[in-house]
Amino acid sequence: MQDERATVAQSDAEKTDHFAYDIPMAVRPMFIEDVLEVCDIETKIFPFPWSPAGFVNAISNGYDCRVMHEEASGRIAGYFILKPAVDEAHLLTIGLKMSLQGMGYGRILLENVIGTARGRGMKAVILEVRPSNLSPLALYQKFGFRQIGVRRNYYPDADNLREDAIVMKYSLE
Repeated sequence: MQDERATVAQSDAEKTDHFAYDIPMAVRPMFIEDVLEVCDIETKIFPFPWSPAGFVNAISNGYDCRVMHEEASGRIAGYFILKPAVDEAHLLTIGLKMSLQGMGYGRILLENVIGTARGRGMKAVILEVRPSNLSPLALYQKFGFRQIGVRRNYYPDADNLREDAIVMKYSLE
């Protein structure tokens, strides 16, 4: 299976916006064998992470599950799960190693989400994001996602409280 190349060449002058791309990456399908490494990332970046069984179920159910890995070492750097639903794709989860955040790799993952949805003939990508998750929220907005609603008390939070979800949509039409 051929990897989708995610390497970006930039001059030093273009790297001033925290887009380093120093580590060549590739994106490929996620396999059951990847789940423990993906879960290691997931538990470090989310307060209420997916379980290994959740990832296995997504793979088994035929969702578009992808990992971004370092080309040289093969180590997983990020991942996403996209669930097709009629003519929309629902981004269920997306994650990137903490050490690679703020360097442009999240944008690469998001570009792959859009490309995957487009390749399936979807008309839009839908996602939910915590209002308190400021960096991803800003990335989605900058990328062109627009808020279309709020899901009240969607996410579990500390002390048995709940947090709303901002529902966002990116049109592929």
